[in-house]
Amino acid sequence: MPADNSQIVIHLVLAAVELAAGVGIGWWLFGRARTARRAEELHTQRVLTALGRLEGLTSGMVGHVEQHVSSIEAIGRELTELRNTAGGAPAGTVVDAVARIVEVNDELTRQLASAKVKIQEQTQTIAAQAAVARTDFVTGLANQQVFEDELRRRLAQWQDQETPLSVMLIDVDQLQEVHASRGADAADKLLHQVAQTLCGATRAYDLVARYEDDQFAVMLPGTRLREARQVADGIRRTFVEKELNVEGVLLRITLCEGISEALPGDDARSLLKRTGKALAASTEAGGDSLHLHDGANCKPALLRGCAPPPDDRNVVELNVREYARQAQTQGVDPHNDTLTGLLNRRSFFETLRSRLAEREHNDSPLSLLLIDVDQLHKLNEAHGQLVGDMVLRAVTQVVRAGTRQHLDATARYEGGKLAAALVDTSLLDAVTVAERVRRAMGVCRLRAEGAELRVTLTAGVAEAQPGEDCVSLIKAAETALKSAKSAGRNATHYYDPRLRMPVAAVAVAAV
Repeated sequence: MPADNSQIVIHLVLAAVELAAGVGIGWWLFGRARTARRAEELHTQRVLTALGRLEGLTSGMVGHVEQHVSSIEAIGRELTELRNTAGGAPAGTVVDAVARIVEVNDELTRQLASAKVKIQEQTQTIAAQAAVARTDFVTGLANQQVFEDELRRRLAQWQDQETPLSVMLIDVDQLQEVHASRGADAADKLLHQVAQTLCGATRAYDLVARYEDDQFAVMLPGTRLREARQVADGIRRTFVEKELNVEGVLLRITLCEGISEALPGDDARSLLKRTGKALAASTEAGGDSLHLHDGANCKPALLRGCAPPPDDRNVVELNVREYARQAQTQGVDPHNDTLTGLLNRRSFFETLRSRLAEREHNDSPLSLLLIDVDQLHKLNEAHGQLVGDMVLRAVTQVVRAGTRQHLDATARYEGGKLAAALVDTSLLDAVTVAERVRRAMGVCRLRAEGAELRVTLTAGVAEAQPGEDCVSLIKAAETALKSAKSAGRNATHYYDPRLRMPVAAVAVAAV
C-alpha cells in the first residue's frame, strides 16, 4: 500500500509540473510573434530558464519519490522475511521498521514541500513573462494576437446572444513623416502618446490594441455601426483639439479611421477585412477622414475638416417650448420612465435581481453605478421645472453614451438620480466609467433661453460580492454616493468591500 501511494504522488507531482510548464509555454508562444526582437530574446531566455528549473525540479522530485518507494519496499521485504521465520518478527523489530517508515515519510514530505515552493516561484516567473508577451512594448497596449483572439470570442458571443459588435482600425497620418524626419524613437514616442489618448477617448470596456506597426484597432462591444460612428467621431475630435509633445515639439495630428459592424456569417477575418477596406478608403481620401463599411459598400462618414469651432463644440441648446410640446403627446410605458426613457425604478430592481442571478451562475463581475445631478432642486427653483427636466434628459444622454445600451441596464432611480447595472464590469472598470461620465458632463455647456447652466454629477459605485442580494448592493452604492456628496459633490466614490467603507476614486491609481 505505501508503494501504491507513492506512485500516486509521482503522478500528481508530474501532472502539476507539466500543467505549470504547459501553461507557461502556451502563454509565452501566444504573444511571441508581435514582440520586438531584443525584448523577445530576453523574455525567451527568461522563460526557458524558468522551464529548465521546472524540469530540474521534476527530475529531483521523481528521484526523491523513487528513493522513498525503494526504502519502503526494502523495509517491507525485511518484515516479510522475519514474519516467515519460525518465531515470526520480534516486536522490537516491527517497532523499529515502523519508525524508519515514519522517518522516510517525513523526509519525503519535507522535500516535496520545498519543491512545491520552488515550482510556484518558477510558475509565477513564467506567468509574469507571459503577461509581458501579450503586450506591445512601444505602446503598452494589447498586441495583435490578443486583439484577434478576443475578437473571435466576442464574435462567438455575438452569434449566441445577438450582442452588437463593431470594430475600428486607425492610422496616424503624421507617423511616417515623424519617423522620416526625427527617427524611430520619436515615432515610438508619438505612438505611445496616441495610445494613451485613445484609451482616454474610449470606454472602459472597449479593447484598444496596437494592430500593425503604424495601426491601432479598437473593439466596441455592444455597439452598432451608427454608435461606432459617433465613437470614431469623438476620437477624431479629441485629437483635433489636442497637441502631443514629441521630444519638445508640439504636434497636432490627424487620423484615418475605418469602422464596420459584425454581420451574420462574419468571422474575425471577414470583419477585419471589411474594416480594412473602410480604412483604405479613408487613406485614399487624403487622410483626416472616416469611412464605414455597411456590408455592401464603403461610405464616407465624416467630411474632412468638419469639426465645429472649439468654443461651440460642447454647447447644447435646450428648447423648452419644443420639449413642452413633446411632453403633451408622449405615451406611457409601464416599464420605462416617461421623462428619461430609461427603465423605471420597479423594472430596474427586477432587472438587477436577474443580473445578480446571472452573475452567480457565470461567476462574472457586476457593478452598480448611481449618478446624482448636483443641486437639481436649486436649478428647478431658479429656472423652472421644465428646464430641470430637460437637464435630466441631457444627463441621460451622457450616461447612455458612456454605457452599453444592449448590455447594461440604465434607469431613473429617483428624482435626479440615475442608475446603471454594468454587466461583466469590475469595480475598477465601473469607477472608470463613472469618472468618464462625470467628466463628460463637466465639459458640456447647457444653454436654455439665453442662460448658461453649469451641471455637475456625483457618482457612487459598488461591485456585487458573491452571494450578495439586490438590497445589499444598492445599499453599498448609496453609501458611496452619500460619501461623495458629503465630500463636496462633483466626485466619484466607490464602496470598498474589504474596508467596508466608501473610498474616493482618486485613490484608484488606474483611473
